[in-house]
Amino acid sequence: MEKQELPIFHKKRIRIPPKKLTLFKDRIFTTFRTYNGRVPFLKDHLDRLEQGCSYFYPSEDFNALKSKILTGLKQLISMHHSDLRYRITLYVEAEELDFFVSTYHLSPALFECDLIRGRMPRYPSSVPGNIKWGNNYREIFYELKWAQKQGHQEVLFFTKEGFITECSTSNIFLIKKDKVLTPRFNKAFVTGVIRNNLIKYIDVDEIDLTFNDLKESDVVFLTNSVRGIVPVTSFEGKSYEKPSKILNIYQKMIEENCE
Repeated sequence: MEKQELPIFHKKRIRIPPKKLTLFKDRIFTTFRTYNGRVPFLKDHLDRLEQGCSYFYPSEDFNALKSKILTGLKQLISMHHSDLRYRITLYVEAEELDFFVSTYHLSPALFECDLIRGRMPRYPSSVPGNIKWGNNYREIFYELKWAQKQGHQEVLFFTKEGFITECSTSNIFLIKKDKVLTPRFNKAFVTGVIRNNLIKYIDVDEIDLTFNDLKESDVVFLTNSVRGIVPVTSFEGKSYEKPSKILNIYQKMIEENCE
C-alpha cells in the first residue's frame, strides 16, 4: 500500500483522502510524473485507460470521463509548485464508471540499481499487455520486497520457458554488441509507455531474451514513466556500463512530448 499524503481529485471536488485509501484490487490505473508541471505522453496514458475500460467495462463510456479527468489533473498540477507523481484510477461503483486522480511526492531518484532473479516464473495473462490493473501487482510487490531484503533494488521476472519479461514496475533493455534489445511481448508482462515510445526513437530488436543474453550484454537499463531511465549496475556478478547515449535520447524524447 502506498502512502497517500497529498490531495486527490474525485467526483468534481478536490479532497484530502483518508489515511488508508484503497488503490489496487481490480482497478485500472496509469501512473506518471510531471516535468516542470507538464506530463510526457499524456495521450498514451489516457489511451491505456481507455483500452482498460473497453476490456473490463465494455458497456461503459470512457470518453464521458476523459474531460473530467483532464480537468482534475490540471487542477491538481496547478496547486503545486514542484513536480509530483500522479495516478489516474478507474473503477466501477454502484454500477457507474468513476475515477480519481491521486498525487504523491516523488521518491528519491533511483540513479542506478542492481538486479536479482525472481524466485518464480511469470505466466501469461489474458489481459492485453498495455493495461495496468491492480491484480497484476500483488505477486510483483511481494517479490520486490523479498529482493530488497536481499540487498537488491530490483527483481527481474521470467517465463516458465526462461525468457526475460520485466522488473517490478519497469521494462528492461539490453545493449549487446551495439544492438539494443528488449523482450518480445509474451503476455507475461506490461508494455510501458516509455518502452513503447523509446523504440520509436532508437533502433530496437524485440526478441526472446534469456539470462545468458543478459550476462553477455554491455549495457542494461530499465524504463518507467516515473523513474525514467534507470541504469542497471550488476546482475549475478556481471557489471554493466552506463547508458549515456540512451539517457540523452530519453531527455530529448521527454522534451518533445510533454503536454
